[in-house]
Amino acid sequence: MPPTTGQSKASERESSTARSGAAAGPTRGARTHERLVSVLRTTAQQGGDAMAILGELIRSPVPMVARLNLPVLRLP
Repeated sequence: MPPTTGQSKASERESSTARSGAAAGPTRGARTHERLVSVLRTTAQQGGDAMAILGELIRSPVPMVARLNLPVLRLP
């Protein structure tokens, strides 16, 4: 079940608070944090195993996209 707007906005606020502080823009560490939190939250919302997904990403010899069940956007 997709999160409600309230839950989504709360997640954005928590994530942006953790990344803020760089006046010139996000640092590499902030972008890494943002992506890591996104994978962890999406996995938790779907009831998946975050450690298994992160382990797969870390062990991959080439860059790859995490295997998450993301909703499909349908254009009108």
